[in-house]
Amino acid sequence: MTFSPRTYTAGRGNVLYKALAHPLVAPLLAEFKARLAQFEGLQVYDPHRQFETCDAFLALSGLPGVRRLGSDVRQLEVDEEPVSTYRGGPLLLLAFDSPQLGHLNQLPGGAAGEAFDLNSLKMPADWLTVTDRYLSPLNFVFDLALIRHGKGAASRITTANYWARYGASGGALRCVALDDDGVQLGSLDFPLTDPGQLVEITSQQIADALGVEAFSGQLLMHAVGAAGHDVLKYVCDYVDAEGSLTTTHDANTWPARRYGGIPLPQNDAEQVELLLQNPHHRSIPAGALTLEIPNRDRVALPFDVPPLATRRWRLPTRQGATQGTLHSGFQLLRPRYQVRRAGRAHVAHANVVREDLSHDPDYWEAAQHLGRGYLLVAPILPPEQYDCQLLITPMSRLDDQAKLRLRTFDRTGRVLSCEALPDAVDGVRPWHTVKPEAPGHLELSYDPERAGPVDGWLHAIFRYHHRRSGHQSETSFGSHMFNLLNTYRSEPQSYSGPPPGLTTRLFGRPALPETSGFFTLIYPSSAGWHPQSETELRLLDGSGSMLAESVLHIAENGSAQFSLDEVFDQRLLAQPHQLLIRDTRCRLFGYHGLTMSSGPAARFSIDHLFGF
Repeated sequence: MTFSPRTYTAGRGNVLYKALAHPLVAPLLAEFKARLAQFEGLQVYDPHRQFETCDAFLALSGLPGVRRLGSDVRQLEVDEEPVSTYRGGPLLLLAFDSPQLGHLNQLPGGAAGEAFDLNSLKMPADWLTVTDRYLSPLNFVFDLALIRHGKGAASRITTANYWARYGASGGALRCVALDDDGVQLGSLDFPLTDPGQLVEITSQQIADALGVEAFSGQLLMHAVGAAGHDVLKYVCDYVDAEGSLTTTHDANTWPARRYGGIPLPQNDAEQVELLLQNPHHRSIPAGALTLEIPNRDRVALPFDVPPLATRRWRLPTRQGATQGTLHSGFQLLRPRYQVRRAGRAHVAHANVVREDLSHDPDYWEAAQHLGRGYLLVAPILPPEQYDCQLLITPMSRLDDQAKLRLRTFDRTGRVLSCEALPDAVDGVRPWHTVKPEAPGHLELSYDPERAGPVDGWLHAIFRYHHRRSGHQSETSFGSHMFNLLNTYRSEPQSYSGPPPGLTTRLFGRPALPETSGFFTLIYPSSAGWHPQSETELRLLDGSGSMLAESVLHIAENGSAQFSLDEVFDQRLLAQPHQLLIRDTRCRLFGYHGLTMSSGPAARFSIDHLFGF
C-alpha cells in the first residue's frame, strides 16, 4: 500500500498526522489495528477529510467490507456515502474527542458503544501541554535528532527555552533514546525552569542515564509546556576521533514526498552516505526509496529500514552528475548525508522539494518595487585559508530554468564582483568556485537582465575547504527578501505575525570543549535600508540572565565575523553561557561554526543560525 499521509493541509502542518506519527503512539497503534481487524464491514466516518492520513497508519482501505461515510455532500468521493445512511453497527469516527460520537450511538437502530473514535490512541496526559484539546499543535512539539556516542564519538544538542517568551512557565524536554534498530533504550527529562534558559543535552549524559558506554540512533525530544511556537529548534554538534566535526540543526518533522540537493561523490576518493531516519512505526521496505540522478538512472534502496530505525545508504558515483533527488514518499525525516574524503567527514542535510510551486507570473512586474528581491546569502571565510564552492540545488521542478546572478561583497558592503551564473545543462548544475578578493559574503539572486522563471524557492549548498588540512564542511539554505517595507506574498518573512519581518533574534550556543566557536552575521538588503545595524550581542548565563553586552555595527550589505572570546571576557565564558543576537532595526542572517586545532590537523564546521 502506498504511504501517503497529508503532512500539510491548507498550507499548514496537519496536527492529526503528528498525533498518529508520534513514536510514543507505536504500541497503541498496534493494539488499535488488531481491534479493527476483528470487524467485518466496518463503517468509517470521516468528517474532517482525514481518511488518507488515517489510512496510512491504520490500513483502513485493506479491511474487509469497509464502508466510507462523509458529511459534506458536495465533497463525497466516489466510494463515499453520506453519514445519514448510517443505521447502526460498528463505526470508526476519524477524530479525537468528537461531540458527534454520542449522537451516533443514539441514532435509531444504533447500539450503544458500537461507534468509537481515535481516543484510545492518545499519548499519556503527562506528555500533553493542552490537556483539554488533544489536537492542539502545542501537544506535538517534538523532533528526532541523530545522535552517536562512544569510541571517540560525542554529540551535543543545544536549544533555549524560547517558549517562555510567549508565556510558557515550567515544563520539560522529555527525551527517549532509540538505537539504530528503533528499540527504546531509556528516557530522561530536562526541566524547563527559567525564561531563556540554555538547554544542553550531551550524549555523555544520555549514556550515563542509560548505563551504557556506546550507542547510536535517534533521540526523541518532546517539549511539554510549550507556548507560542510549535517547532522544536535545536543545534546538534557532533565530533569523533576519525576526523568528523559537524554542526547541524533540527530535522523538520513534516516528511516530504521528495528531497533535493543531495551531492553525489565527485570521484572514487569521495564517499557520500545518506543517513536515513525512519520517524514512523512502520518499516520502509527495500526499493521503497529511490534516488533520481538527472538524465541517468534511478537507484533504489537495497535494504529494509525497520520502524524508528536509522540506516546508512552509500550513494553511487556517476560521471558528470553533481546531485540527486530522493523520492521518499513521506517515509523519512529530512535526510542527513555524510561526505567522507581523505579520512575527514562532515554531515549536512538535504532540503524539501516543493510540490506546489510553479512560475510566479507577477514577480518581474512587482520587482520594480522589491529592489534585488529574493536573496540567498552565505559567508566568504578568509580566502587565504579557505576555498569556497556553491551548488545550486533545484527545490522545485522549475529551478533548472532559473537565471541567476552571483555577487560578492566585502565586510563593508562594497560589491567586489557580479556575474551571471551558467545555466543548467540537461538539468545538471555544476559546482561553481567562488574566487573572492577579501572575506565578506556572497549573494545569489534572480537575474533581472535575463528575467527567467521565478518561484522564490532558490536554494544552494555552500561548501568550504580548509587548504592546509583538507577538511570540508558545508551548509545550505534558501532565499528570502530582506529589509524592505514593501511586502510580496509572505516576504520579508516574519517569525511571528505578518510580514515584513524587520528585526533579528538569533540563538548562539557555546563551543564544544577543545573547540572555538565563530559567528558570521550578514546584513542583506533587498532595497535601501538603514546605513548600518545596531546589533546587540547579549551574553547570557545558563539560566538566561545577562552576563555582558556588546554592540556591533554592520554596514548595509556588509557582514561581520567574530568569536565570543574576541568580544567577551574569558572568565565569563568559563561558565555556562549562550549568545542572544538581537537587532530591532533590521533583519540579519547568521551562520555559526566550530574550529578545532590548526594547520594540517585543523577541523571546522558551519551551519546557519536559528531564530525565534
